[in-house]
Amino acid sequence: MMEMGCHLFPWNAMLQNEGVFSKKVSLLLSWIKENGFNSIEIGSHFIPYGKEKEFDGWIKQHGLKIAGVHTGKPFFLSGFQENEMEDVAKDISRLKEAGAERILFSTWGSKSVEKERVSALIQHLHLLGGIAHEHSISLLYHNHDHEFLDGASGAERIMKETDPKLVSFALDIGWIQLAGVDIFSFWEAHQNRIEYVHLRDVRDCRFVEIGEGEIDYVRVVYKMKETKKLKAAIIEMELGDNYGGGFTEPEKSVLASYHHLQTNLNMKK
Repeated sequence: MMEMGCHLFPWNAMLQNEGVFSKKVSLLLSWIKENGFNSIEIGSHFIPYGKEKEFDGWIKQHGLKIAGVHTGKPFFLSGFQENEMEDVAKDISRLKEAGAERILFSTWGSKSVEKERVSALIQHLHLLGGIAHEHSISLLYHNHDHEFLDGASGAERIMKETDPKLVSFALDIGWIQLAGVDIFSFWEAHQNRIEYVHLRDVRDCRFVEIGEGEIDYVRVVYKMKETKKLKAAIIEMELGDNYGGGFTEPEKSVLASYHHLQTNLNMKK
């Protein structure tokens, strides 16, 4: 059964201020479970070092699984130090104990992605994928928009030049839409690499609730059912203007998106 999950991104401030083992987070996890989700995604930095097994038990206590743990680096910013990638390797080596089956790695920085930097990224992904394989955890590259702004060549190279046994893909539907690239053409070409999707919608270059935007979700759901490698689908909302989202009530927006998928598109968890 495919995991249907909720990304904890909208509640990052709570996680930061209260801690993942707090009463408030416990109530949030219970709310997520009660509303039909069976898994979550969380940033790796919210899982305390040395408390990975405790975290695993904490999530299971609330009847949930960890669909994925997300980490990333400003790889395409000038001045980025290559040794910062060692932090990602350390995360991979510890997150299996936290109950994670997948680690999602993303990059950000300049919208103009140089070919040499993509080549360097691919080398890092080979190394990180090997480490993940040794620890029985899957490494997935998660896209934003910059991998597609040069005509998708960055994303295409990542798919073509990484070993499918070591690196899979977490397709963020919203970011590829913002980049102006045809979602379904890319999806069709790389269907055998897509293990995970972030579900969101876009209207007028801003993130909106699923069903309120421009993305053809009838086709999205069809592709999800058709993609045999797909293991998890995660609804993600983003608060504030930094990421283009205007949501102010995450619970309301998450449920509106989820109910649209269930009611109008007959997508069950």
